[in-house]
Amino acid sequence: FMMPTAGDQGGLINHLKERDIVATFHYQPLDSSDAGRMLGYAPQPCPVTADAARRLVRLPLHANPTASDLGRIVEAVQSFVPGKA
Repeated sequence: FMMPTAGDQGGLINHLKERDIVATFHYQPLDSSDAGRMLGYAPQPCPVTADAARRLVRLPLHANPTASDLGRIVEAVQSFVPGKA
């Protein structure tokens, strides 16, 4: 899920945590990853991916979510107000 700002990334993660929903961020742009630097895949900075990494939130993901689980996650995301973090 892409948030409008980097601050909103943390805000949404905290908002979900308060509702016992675990969300994370973990995307690392190639130019700043150890493997990318070691293998030389990104010879120059990647500002677009760096911006996206600061705004992406990974919502809960598992094989068999119930309709109730999904409804609770959707309601929690929809109740978050960006910019209020």
